Amino acid sequence: MKSPLVLASLIALLASSVRASTPELKILFFWAVDGQERTIQLVRQNVEDAVARGGADCCDFMLAHHNGTVEDWNRSLPRGWYEKYIGEKSLTRYAWKYHLLQDAYTMNLGGGRWEQRYEYIWALDSDIRLVGMNYLEFFKLVRASGSPLVSPAFSGKAGMNLAEQTSKRVGHQGDISLDSAPATGHLVRKDNRHQHRHHHLLNQKTSLNPLGNQRGDCKLRHTDFVEMTAPMLSRQVFAFFLQRLQCPDCMPNPKGEWGLDSVWCNLVEKAFLIEDNRSCAYIDATPVQHLDWRTTHADKEFEASAKAVSEKLRPLLANQANFDCVKEVPMKAEVLVLSARGPQQSAHLESGHG
Repeated sequence: MKSPLVLASLIALLASSVRASTPELKILFFWAVDGQERTIQLVRQNVEDAVARGGADCCDFMLAHHNGTVEDWNRSLPRGWYEKYIGEKSLTRYAWKYHLLQDAYTMNLGGGRWEQRYEYIWALDSDIRLVGMNYLEFFKLVRASGSPLVSPAFSGKAGMNLAEQTSKRVGHQGDISLDSAPATGHLVRKDNRHQHRHHHLLNQKTSLNPLGNQRGDCKLRHTDFVEMTAPMLSRQVFAFFLQRLQCPDCMPNPKGEWGLDSVWCNLVEKAFLIEDNRSCAYIDATPVQHLDWRTTHADKEFEASAKAVSEKLRPLLANQANFDCVKEVPMKAEVLVLSARGPQQSAHLESGHG
């Protein structure tokens, strides 16, 4: 009979073997970037802050250079910075963010299948400021939400204020108007399901949808719409969108990619049998700042993309609605686990309706 000491050693060896065969999943930060100095410095600040808060092994960082080159970045950054933080996890091609993300996924950029490496992919616009964010609180709420598609809410300068955004532009799926209490961020959407829904007026540069504005009375909100600006896609669903054959109508136009966010919440809900309107969520407790550099110029290709998505996936179009306002999150909130058969367990959160 083996001694307790030997048994303890064998157990420890077995445990270390299991840990080695099932490494912890990381978070992938993905940016589509240009070569402008402000972009380089903001991404640098975001990367360094994330590593300082989360540790060197918390995350991978990936850059898709749609304008400019790696050499532009190396000339501006401290010697060795790009190699240290980005390394081979970059590509250079003129395209829009989600098409570049598809390319990187298809290439297994960085080495190995992404489903085996990443818990979430964070698809960030280059004008999002993350510095100072409470990552611990954010990821606690992300996981507690039970939603495979989430985004931090937006605070500070967000292009225009809530009233200005509503009066100056057409929303992602049609006309939107404020209710009688604009400070709460509630939205009332005019029903125009039988008309073409366009992302923005063609003579406007892009700004944020008001639904993403931070609500101070909520920890998080489950919604049927999450903006494409800074969403986080869980490992259970990102392959669904990034494998071109899975959803060929989600991004039909490589020259413009409006429209995906108008359907992806309802698409995930149906494809993964998610109940209780929990496919998407905004995290209000840990907002980020959208600097709104407006580098994307709306043109007819973007309108064509939005129109194609709305025509082919019309039953899945979002109403841009908040389903709840979660005010308290239990310390041991249940986390939704998805599989091909649907959710294995639902998240139970104390919420007030909003």
